[in-house]
Amino acid sequence: MQVLFSIFSPLNFIELKRLLHKDGYLYVITPSENHLYELRQKLFTDVKVIKNDRILQDGQPYLNLFKQIPLKYTIALNTNEDIVNLFSMTPYYWRCTPDKKQQILNLTNLELTIDVCLNIFQHQMLLNKID
Repeated sequence: MQVLFSIFSPLNFIELKRLLHKDGYLYVITPSENHLYELRQKLFTDVKVIKNDRILQDGQPYLNLFKQIPLKYTIALNTNEDIVNLFSMTPYYWRCTPDKKQQILNLTNLELTIDVCLNIFQHQMLLNKID
């Protein structure tokens, strides 16, 4: 494969290296420190910092981390349906208490921080090929 994508999913770098063409690239989007911070604040008394460094440790023996591009912005969800749809896609939906879950499911608007990192991996032999 010339290009592989992973968005918020577990990674098996051994298998990804096998699938990736020697001239190919792996694009991985991971959450960063403040991703969905406002939602996490509503759900948990102790909001944990999201750490993104594990991807480097796991991936470096197999692929070269060529570039990291941070992406950070805010969005406004102005309908209950949008909030429920987003919330149900997160692990927080399953990890929070029933009363906190219901509080989120009753919201009609929510402003959220989107804070992610685009990590671009390539084979060791292709260092500095793309900008």
